[in-house]
Amino acid sequence: MARPKSKTKKILFAVEIIVLLLFIGGLYVYGQLNSKLDKINQPVLDDSKIKVNQEVQDSIDSQESTLTGYTTYALFGIDHRDKNTALGGENSDTIIIASVNNDTKDVKLVSVYRDTLLNLGNDTYSKANAAYAYGEAEQAITMLNTNLDLNISEYATVNFNALTTIIDDLGGLDMDMSYAEIVHMNNYCVETSEETGKDYTPIELPDRPDDIEAVQYHYHLNGVQATSYCRIRYTASLDMGRTERQRRVIQMIVSKAKSAGLGKIFKIMDDVFPMVTTSMTKDEILQLLPTLIGYSVDDTTGFPSSFKFANVKGSIIVPTTLETNVIELHKFLYGDEAYTPSATVKANSEKILEIVGGESSLDDKQATVEENTTNDTNTENDTEKTKKEITMKIDDETIMTTDFEEPLKTGKLQLSVGNNATDEKTLNGYIGQASSMATVLDAGNMPIKYTIDENKYILSDITKNNINTAFYVIAGIVAISLIVLIVRYKTQGLLGAISYIGLASLLSIILRYTNVVISIEGIIGIILVLILNYIFVNKLLAKLNKKQLDNEMINQNLKETYKEFFMQIIPICIATITFCFINYEPISSFGMVMFWGIVLIAIYNIVITNLLMKCKTKETNSKN
Repeated sequence: MARPKSKTKKILFAVEIIVLLLFIGGLYVYGQLNSKLDKINQPVLDDSKIKVNQEVQDSIDSQESTLTGYTTYALFGIDHRDKNTALGGENSDTIIIASVNNDTKDVKLVSVYRDTLLNLGNDTYSKANAAYAYGEAEQAITMLNTNLDLNISEYATVNFNALTTIIDDLGGLDMDMSYAEIVHMNNYCVETSEETGKDYTPIELPDRPDDIEAVQYHYHLNGVQATSYCRIRYTASLDMGRTERQRRVIQMIVSKAKSAGLGKIFKIMDDVFPMVTTSMTKDEILQLLPTLIGYSVDDTTGFPSSFKFANVKGSIIVPTTLETNVIELHKFLYGDEAYTPSATVKANSEKILEIVGGESSLDDKQATVEENTTNDTNTENDTEKTKKEITMKIDDETIMTTDFEEPLKTGKLQLSVGNNATDEKTLNGYIGQASSMATVLDAGNMPIKYTIDENKYILSDITKNNINTAFYVIAGIVAISLIVLIVRYKTQGLLGAISYIGLASLLSIILRYTNVVISIEGIIGIILVLILNYIFVNKLLAKLNKKQLDNEMINQNLKETYKEFFMQIIPICIATITFCFINYEPISSFGMVMFWGIVLIAIYNIVITNLLMKCKTKETNSKN
């Protein structure tokens, strides 16, 4: 039986409406994606600077290479603090190779350990992370291609802020952690928070377990915490553990993003894309996006898989050998069970062993305390060590250098970190750094057991001296002001002096409970506030002392004094407000002290000083 025509028309109409809505929705999504992709930084790579080993290129051209079934990307994480002073650029704190199977859409990730000794692509042998500082993305890609027999031509670079933002937009990550990881993460959070401008709440340490490396605690981490977790490299697993954490976080981000709604994805794009730099064009990204939902991170590992350590201008990771590690890499990334490395890889492998003095000179354990190490890009012929200087570093940044003439006999070591900053948050961060270093020692990276005798904040000598001097200056100003007021204005001067002391006391309370950082500049602000208040009280008493007064006349003279005083200090008020918003603590400290001082002069005198003067007038009228 034939379907009624009217019913068939209704069905067709409904289908047409659905198709139209899908089309409109698709156009909307495409338009949104197109506009948001404009926010990505897309520099044009100089292809002439990117090298690929000739044997690799020949096999690709002849369609014989297993690489042709895959697309390989380089992902770099840049730490803006990690500036290579010798080269003037930024080291790549994170180096990840992503291999995408074009048929199955499976993704495999390989973290290249940042301290791995490799040819940077120009016959300079150094740590792998120095390649980015040497010649940015082109040089870093060349370093990967020539040492690992790859044909990478596309890359993406992000910084700490991008990772922190995307994790916050996704609602954070649930992470299993060890006691040692909690200690180090809290320490790194101080710096990550300062770098990104984002807040966090330190995790309260549980009771110290017997095995501080055992993963047995579960926490929900926000962006700052998860990013700091990715930076940890001072547990027993060292840099290998750090890269494993990075890959774990990436996998969790991918998994969460897949289940996120379109609105959340658009927000992530708005927030994160301006922090991303990639060589891929907008059209290439748009073509890739529809298939992203089908991709999955299949497996991850680190490179080199077989390695030892050497101390050549710093502690470095040495592949044993580069040739055998490249074979294992191609087996992992591309499933090539019989890969033969190129002549370039073999030559680099031999040169690396020559630089470190042969395989017999390598150690199974990485040195934690390095002697006279520097951030240098040329490690080939400079292995001389200074025997009387010990340098301790965190993330290649020197934090302490000491000289000694005799062997240590007391068995005591003092760790001093920090600067002259006096705010509680910064000081707690410095204490965390010292505790973190102690945890490194206890984790077995050095054959040392330790006990913490004392943690304390120590003000620098210059700070203590200045505070003592400032105290005497402030006391002198207050004393002189009181004497002048009493001698000149008698009873009214005494009342003015009482008011003056009250204002100074109230100012100290306000500064205490508003958490204003009292620097040397802030102390100068206190002195200026006391001087301004003396000027105001003196002006008022000069007017009141000239005539018999009633309450109405007191009010009138107070108004006149206010008008004269604040008209004269308008420039000071403007400067004070400006100083409060300057992102330099000594200046902002001065501005905040002046701000509260001026506000207090305005409010306190119109209430307290006015009340005291009226009480004196009432008493005088009563006697008359």
